[in-house]
Parts: sequence; C-alpha cells; structure tokens
Amino acid sequence: MLFTKGGDGKVIPRCRIKPLSAKNVVVEGRDIDVQTFLKVYRQRVHGLRFIFDKNVRRRSDLASEFEGRIVLTLKIASSGEVENVQIKLTTIAENSPFSAINEDVKESVSHWKFPKTKNGATFSFPISFYMMLPQPSMFDDSSSIKNK
Repeated sequence: MLFTKGGDGKVIPRCRIKPLSAKNVVVEGRDIDVQTFLKVYRQRVHGLRFIFDKNVRRRSDLASEFEGRIVLTLKIASSGEVENVQIKLTTIAENSPFSAINEDVKESVSHWKFPKTKNGATFSFPISFYMMLPQPSMFDDSSSIKNK
C-alpha cells in the first residue's frame, strides 16, 4: 500500500522510490560488482522509504509537492563496512522543511553492510523519490464488491 488512512481520518502520504538499475550506478574498483551492490541496496530501500515518510509526515500539507533526488558516493572498505558516505548532489535545499532527510539518509547508508572483499569499492548512485497522495475514491467504502 502506498498510503494509509490514519485513525483521525487524515490521508497519510506514502513515499515511492524510483527503482535503481545498474546503468545508474557508477563503480570504482571491481571487488564488489554492481549486482552485489544492487542486492544490498534493494534490501535496504525500505529503510530509506521510512526516512522519507517520517520527515514528510511532519509537513503533510506540503507532501503532494515533495519529490527529490540525492546522489551519494559510498566508499566500502575491504571488511564490507561503509567507510565513508558523501552527498554528491541533493535537490533538497538546506532551508527546506524536509532538509533533515539529507543527513538521515547519509546516516542510514553509513550502516549498510556488504560482503568482505580484497580491496573494497566506491559507488555513486542516485536515490530519486516522490510522494503519492491517493484519490478520495480510494478509501470510498461504497466501491466494495457485492455477492451475486
């Protein structure tokens, strides 16, 4: 489900993250291949969605306008631990009501784990996200199927 209806009847927007493919990932070093990186990314994308949801819910009045992109550079040590995370580019301005997302994403990604390797690797990749608000009819109880 992309959104829910809260106990107070308010529609709560839900985050969508555009799928990441190998063609969007830049890799330096060959100890960790792109497919291994994407496997870890896909396992962790739900945590990123939670970060976006948490921050946007604080300002649900602006949620329908919210979308953005963060490009990260991630250095992975030979131990498989993330050694360094840098925000290479972000469309979320520092003075935006959603500016905390940048640091929250950076912090979350810094805890990702990868397989051990000989030399590690560095990856650059985008996270593109947007919020979806439902049409009012999506919660309309009159659309239930009747038995024949």
